[in-house]
Amino acid sequence: MIRKFLYEKKIFRAEKFDLPVIVVGNITVGGTGKTSTVIWLANYLTGKGLKVGILCSGYGATDNQLPTQITSSSNAYQVGDEAVHIFRRTKCVVVTCKHRVESARFLKQNFALDVLICDDGLQHYQLVRDIEINVVNGEKRFGNQFFLPAGPLREPMRRLKNIDLKISKGASKSGEYNLTYRPEYVYALSVPSKIEPLTFFKGKELVAVAGIANPEEFFKILESNGLRPVKKPFPDHHRFKTEDFFGYENLPILMTEKDAVKCEGIVGYDFWSISLE
Repeated sequence: MIRKFLYEKKIFRAEKFDLPVIVVGNITVGGTGKTSTVIWLANYLTGKGLKVGILCSGYGATDNQLPTQITSSSNAYQVGDEAVHIFRRTKCVVVTCKHRVESARFLKQNFALDVLICDDGLQHYQLVRDIEINVVNGEKRFGNQFFLPAGPLREPMRRLKNIDLKISKGASKSGEYNLTYRPEYVYALSVPSKIEPLTFFKGKELVAVAGIANPEEFFKILESNGLRPVKKPFPDHHRFKTEDFFGYENLPILMTEKDAVKCEGIVGYDFWSISLE
């Protein structure tokens, strides 16, 4: 909060753009549903006829020092798995860079846009924002309400008083919008046009892979739809290797779309991904 105070008192200079800026983030660590919210919001605004630009941090990327536009051929390890996933689900202009203001400048200078969405940027006060959205895990909430590393908080609870919109992934409380996931279909990574309903795997041997902040949430979605997979959790933003799948050469392997963008170069396995709305 010291940094926020310094920006508010204009000791540190914040930069404002003549475009509306919407920041989606959280005051806690861990998977809360920020990326899903960004995707939904971008598609919603696009459906209203607006041209949307999206700023991603490129967390875990090897190339995120300068603004890089995401394309259909972008490598998830170079620019960040979330950035590639967001681009594929929205088809908006997506730029990855650890410096949010530089990304905003890049988008403003190179594209005719109506609005900017910043993925995971509540604490990046150098970028002036018009709307702030906080997303929280409805089950874990704010934990013990201690700051890192003793607890999950990035900022104090009073920060929520300034938030414009509050979203809870599951178990929402008064004043919060509820975020839930609906499985749409599954598709083969080798042939994305090969689409099946999730029930396609019902009663079949299956491996479920999740390299996200809360793997159990993904597994619960599968189980709630009648699947009984072998569970293979990995750390968030895991860099997948062929040996991660040794022993499962003869089984279908189902994963999140965020993980799928990192497994496209691995051959010899029956990879599938699930589309969640």
